[in-house]
Amino acid sequence: MAISKRNNITVICEGDTEYNYLTGLKKHINSTLNIVPTNANGGDYSKVLRKLKQTSAIGTVARFVLVDFDRYITIVNEDKNFQALLNYCKNEQKKGNPTFLIASNPNFDIFVLKHNIKYKNQDKLTFLKGNYKYKTIEAFKHDPKIFEKFNPNSNEYLEVAANVNQNELIVLNKYDFDFNKYTFKKMSIVFKKENVTYKLSNIMDLFKLL
Repeated sequence: MAISKRNNITVICEGDTEYNYLTGLKKHINSTLNIVPTNANGGDYSKVLRKLKQTSAIGTVARFVLVDFDRYITIVNEDKNFQALLNYCKNEQKKGNPTFLIASNPNFDIFVLKHNIKYKNQDKLTFLKGNYKYKTIEAFKHDPKIFEKFNPNSNEYLEVAANVNQNELIVLNKYDFDFNKYTFKKMSIVFKKENVTYKLSNIMDLFKLL
C-alpha cells in the first residue's frame, strides 16, 4: 500500500541512538502509518524544542518527541527546559495538533539493552563489548544496524515496550485514535517526576500506533 504524507508520523529524536533505531524499525513493520525519524543531533531539551517548532504539524498524523530523562536530573536548568518542551506539546494538543512526548529513563540506550534478557543493569560498555563486540559506546550509538542487532526476531521491541507498569512511567500520553480517519481525540500528557527511580520508557505510546 502506498503511503501518503497524511499517513506520516514525524518522530523527532534527541540523538543518533533513537534515530538509527527507528530508521531500522520502519524497514521491518507493515503499517498504514509511516514513521519519519528526524535527528535533533543531541544537545539539551531546548534544542529538541527548537527542532519541534521547525517541524510542521500540517499534513502529518502526529508528531512524537523522543528524549532521555537523565538530563533533567543531572544537568543544571534542564528541568526548566524539559518543562518548556512538555508545555509546548500540551499547548499543541489544545490547538488540535497531536504532539506527544516520549521520555526514556535514564536514556534510550537502556531501553535498547533490555532487548537482551541477559542485561541486568550491569556496566553498559562491558555488556556491549561482551555481547555485541562494540568497542565504544559511540560505536553502539552510531550503528545504523542497531535495530537489527537487538531485534533478531524482529519483535523484541514490542515485548520490552509493553512490559512496563504504566503507573511507574515518568511520562504517559493518553489518547484515543481512529485508525479509519487517522485522527486523535482526548489527548493529554501526564508527567510524574516522582517515578524517576524506575528505568522505563513510554515508547509504547508510539509503537501501539504502528
